[in-house]
Formats: sequence, structure tokens, C-alpha cells
Amino acid sequence: LFLVSLMKMPLPFDRYRCSYPYVLLLGVFLISRFVFFCAGVRPFMHTSGLWQFLDHDLLRTELALSLLYQHSQPPLWNLALGLSLKAFGDASLLIALNVISTVVAAFSIYYLSDRITRRPFISFAASAVFVISPASILYENWAYNSQFVAGLLVASVALALRARLTKSISMQLLLALALAALTLTRPTYHLILIPIVGVITWWPMGGRA
Repeated sequence: LFLVSLMKMPLPFDRYRCSYPYVLLLGVFLISRFVFFCAGVRPFMHTSGLWQFLDHDLLRTELALSLLYQHSQPPLWNLALGLSLKAFGDASLLIALNVISTVVAAFSIYYLSDRITRRPFISFAASAVFVISPASILYENWAYNSQFVAGLLVASVALALRARLTKSISMQLLLALALAALTLTRPTYHLILIPIVGVITWWPMGGRA
């Protein structure tokens, strides 16, 4: 019921054209990461020998076949690791994806919070707390998919709300891509999420198309 009431909220377009809160959030992110870097925080990129990842030699030499015959979990994160090993020799690409996921999650939190509270300051504070929280720092610098999945989840909710309010085809496509990436990364999510969310997003509510 909460999600239904959230989707029925009107969208005052003129109010949300301003990008200043997002620029400020990006500034908080960059400054905080510089401070943590000076404090000695470094990425932990050890992935060899962990059951979540395929053998590094296989990822370097037989990436496509290794992903094809992998049945223990979805392939997207191992694909990213394989590309990273080929390009950089380590898990740098995974860390980069986690960094991007933190920014995407922060922007999505602001977007959603502002539509719930209608108070930009509270929304900005909530997003900033997420950016500088120890959990975000930890998972962002760990070459595993936890931060990536968190970013996809929050972004999917924001995209679903935006698609519901605007009926935009581009928002629908972005939502489908986010859900597809989610289901190809985390084994606890299923491709059935994509048509279900699509039906909910386009189904008329309260007599409104």
C-alpha cells in the first residue's frame, strides 16, 4: 500500500529541474572519498580462490566458455571480473562499478526521499549520510557485488516511480536494464521481476491511465 500511494503522488516538474542537490551530493562524495583516502582507506581487490569467482586463469583465457558452463550463480559479476583481469590485471573494474553504484544510489535516495517528504534538506541529509556511512565505504572498496546490487535496487525503485508517473518508454527501458542486471548479478532475484514490475508500472490506478 505504501508503494501504491507513493506511485500516485503527483510530479511537479518545474520544482525538480534544478540539479544543485545532485551536484552538492557529488561534491560530498568526492570530498569524503579524498578524506578517507588520506586516512588510509584502500580497495580490497583480492578475488582469487573465493567460491563466488571463477578461476582467474579461466577468466583470462576462456572467459566466454567459463561463463557458459558456470551454474552456481549468475554470470554478470564474473564477466566484469574477467574483463577487468584482461584489461588491468586485477579487480579495478569491480571497484569502479561499486563507486558508480554509490553515486547512483545516493542520487536515487534523494529522488525518492524528496517525493516522499517534499523537503529537499531532509532528502539531501539522508543521501549524504548514505554516502559517508561506514557501510558504504566498506562495500564500495570490496570487490564483491553487494554495493552494485544495492545501487541497482534503489535505482530500480526510482526508475519504476519515474516510469509510473511519466509513462516514459525510455524510463521503462532503463528499468528493464536495471532489473536485468540485477537478476544477472544476484542469484536471489529472478527474471520474472521484469514483467511483474512492467505490469505494475503501466497498470491504471485510481482511474488514471
